[in-house]
Amino acid sequence: MAKKPKTKAAKAKPQKKNKLLQMLAWVLAPPIAYFGHPTLIVALAGMIPTFVAYIVDNRPQRYAARTVGYMNFAGVSIVAAEMWGGDNTWQRALELIAQPTNWLIMFGCAAVGWIFFYAAPPMVFAYLTVANEVKLKQLQKEQRELIKEWGDEIKSVAPDPDAGDEDGQKQIESSAEPTGTSTDEPDTEPEEEPDEDEPKKAASAQ
Repeated sequence: MAKKPKTKAAKAKPQKKNKLLQMLAWVLAPPIAYFGHPTLIVALAGMIPTFVAYIVDNRPQRYAARTVGYMNFAGVSIVAAEMWGGDNTWQRALELIAQPTNWLIMFGCAAVGWIFFYAAPPMVFAYLTVANEVKLKQLQKEQRELIKEWGDEIKSVAPDPDAGDEDGQKQIESSAEPTGTSTDEPDTEPEEEPDEDEPKKAASAQ
């Protein structure tokens, strides 16, 4: 099938959103660079794992970069918060970067983000699998109770809950097939019209 062409309105919305984000970045960048330049030094050094995750992640949604970035930013905020009490200078920023403990905090939080990125999908998949199996068993139990209460007529085209997937599919297909003969042609032959000469023949015979 041919794909439907996108409307002009659908194309215009992402473009307007990108323009607004660009304008907002240009407006906020100068005051942040002027007032928070020591914090930017710590952020540029501590956010290296996020930059690496952004380069390595090939997905359009950048899930790895987001997961690692949020945790990495949390670690950088912990280190940068020591400057926000009053000593917000270049020298203090360089002193914080020079301490190995601060690198451990920032990179350790980024490592936790990588753990979440790799461990969360299998855990969610296992949980959904178990939840679906429990729900399926519950539905099969309810189906057996309905059949026990109302009889086999309630099943109609529904598969047997005790049967497997292939057997249930065969039951559905067999029940969907027509059992009677075609209605296009009559089942009985047309009755023969009575012969008008029969009463005369009977009278002459008497």
